[in-house]
Formats: sequence, C-alpha cells, structure tokens
Amino acid sequence: TAAHKTLPLPSYAEVTNLANGRTVLVRINNRGPFVGNRLIDLSRGTARILGFEGKGLSRVRVRYIGRAPLDGDTSRERAYLMAQRWYREMVASGGLRAAPPRRTAAN
Repeated sequence: TAAHKTLPLPSYAEVTNLANGRTVLVRINNRGPFVGNRLIDLSRGTARILGFEGKGLSRVRVRYIGRAPLDGDTSRERAYLMAQRWYREMVASGGLRAAPPRRTAAN
C-alpha cells in the first residue's frame, strides 16, 4: 500500500526504484506524505521488494495506472509482481517469499 497527496483513492500506481529498475504495482489508499518534498510513502513490504527498506529516502518514478476496486481485492497487484522477472528470480533464489494467494468472495 502507499500514500500519495493527489492521486484518487483508491487507485493503482506503478512505482519504479530508479537505482535498480525494480517496479511494483501499489494500491494508493491513503493521503500523504506531508514531509518536505516527498512524492509517495510506501509500506515497509513494498520498500523491501523495491530494494530500499531501511534506507530512508530513495528516488522513484510513480505512474498512475487507474482506479482500484473498493472490495480490497489484491489479485491485480500480485499478478503484476509475479510478471516481473527480477521478482520471480528473487523468489526462486530464496531471497523473498512469494506473496501467498488470497481467497476472495465470489458474487
């Protein structure tokens, strides 16, 4: 999850770490950051996946993707992440655990 000052709530954004090229799809579900000239606040898990957990600030590119569903379904984010070659390689090497599948109610 992430916080952004102006993107619609809830929405999806693609965030790329400019230092290593890793890209994830995040759900914008909060407002912020309200410190200095920061562009986006990311969850600890997202920072870990992007490779800058514990480093404080990092340079990223943020691209608006579109509105997110209100029901909390995270399947789109997980599918996007699994499509990233670097992520599959990290999971295969044991560097990261893959996000577990989640069940959602069918209508």
